[in-house]
Amino acid sequence: MLRRLVAQGRHVVVALEMFPPSVDPVLERWRLGKLDEAAFVRESGWYEHWGFPWATYRELFLFCRVHEIPMHGVNAEDATRKAVHADKLDELAPALRAELGNLDEPLEPRRQYVLDALRAAGHGAKLGPGDPTFERMYRVQRMWDRLMGGRSARLAEAAGPDAIVVLLIGSGPLAYRLGANLEAARTAFYEGFVAEAIDRFVAEAEGFDVTGAGDTVLAIAALALASGGTLEEAAWLANVRGAGVGGKVGAATRAPAEGGAAGVRGVSGAGQRGAGRVRGGGERA
Repeated sequence: MLRRLVAQGRHVVVALEMFPPSVDPVLERWRLGKLDEAAFVRESGWYEHWGFPWATYRELFLFCRVHEIPMHGVNAEDATRKAVHADKLDELAPALRAELGNLDEPLEPRRQYVLDALRAAGHGAKLGPGDPTFERMYRVQRMWDRLMGGRSARLAEAAGPDAIVVLLIGSGPLAYRLGANLEAARTAFYEGFVAEAIDRFVAEAEGFDVTGAGDTVLAIAALALASGGTLEEAAWLANVRGAGVGGKVGAATRAPAEGGAAGVRGVSGAGQRGAGRVRGGGERA
């Protein structure tokens, strides 16, 4: 998609789920060719913020650098996620609280989607509206929707009517147009259009094989819960381990040294990512 947009002469801006805005200076240095790959991975905190293999996204980042495409992080800082999870919004700066808005705003279809997704992932029927664990997880999901959608819309507004913002994001936050895409479309300051394109580039990447990933996720999640971990911690650890297995061909195992980097937050589908497109101007996608 990026190749086609560049070939058409479009002004493209890329928004990234894997980074918060604080990483933007490093992204700019990468775009301008001032960092090699090893330095970029290290200085951006790739494995602290994201955790999926750099090789999976390497081609995209190289393409953006070759064509000098601006890249911006739109996710939440870890401290923000922790404050929302603990219901301590009063600890956040006023501007950030305003950006988050009312996370308890009724949006029942989105709530039901998140609940169904968690149950489908094996978290059991005990989760439901009113359950403290589910409510914390749902508020964090709404935070991600609100920040990534709203920040992408702001990038589109700032880039001008002829620009297009491509948001690289998991397919879950785009499902049924109830997540980040909805939040981008409903912002008061943005008058452009929002469209989605689901791309299976991760599943089709060379060397990516999800064989055994499901068994790994279930086993690691069960181990984490049995060891006294929270549901969120179990989901995080299972996600990291499952992604690593998916990066190998066949029913591969992982060595202890390949345990994954700390810092990945939330649950992302290891086999499929989505590209949410936030457009400026009056052109419908």
